[in-house]
Amino acid sequence: MMKQHIFSLLAIFIVSLILFFPVIFANRPLGLDSMGHLSKISYLQEYSFPKWDFVWYGGAPFLGFYSPLFYYFVSFFDNLFFGVSFIIFLSIFLTSVGIYSLCFFYTKKFSYSLISSLFFLSVLSISYYYISVGNHPYVFALWTIPLSLFMLELSFKNKLY
Repeated sequence: MMKQHIFSLLAIFIVSLILFFPVIFANRPLGLDSMGHLSKISYLQEYSFPKWDFVWYGGAPFLGFYSPLFYYFVSFFDNLFFGVSFIIFLSIFLTSVGIYSLCFFYTKKFSYSLISSLFFLSVLSISYYYISVGNHPYVFALWTIPLSLFMLELSFKNKLY
């Protein structure tokens, strides 16, 4: 049973890597909105924890419109283009793993779970929001949905009260 889980996770990782390998190492901004998000990360690297961004469209609340976790994670990378691509790749991979885990929790079938997680990788809107639109915080946040649902189901199964 453990071997099948390892095989499934490895298959998910390999397919994710095959699909997104050129994007991970593109070393350039991807999408129309990416420069805005990258400018926020460089502003964060420059000024640590600012409350106001004087550069963004003549001034705006800093990180007031998007979840800041994405920006803080990417700010640890020296190469912002690689950092964004790597963090987004991890998010897509973890989303697929979360779908696999949730489906396996419900069905107890490896093949159904693996197929559903691989089908997620074929969804065009993921590539669209990542590569064309450049809404990186949105794509980054996707991993929280299946994994939080999986944890919710586990909590219902293992009631602590």
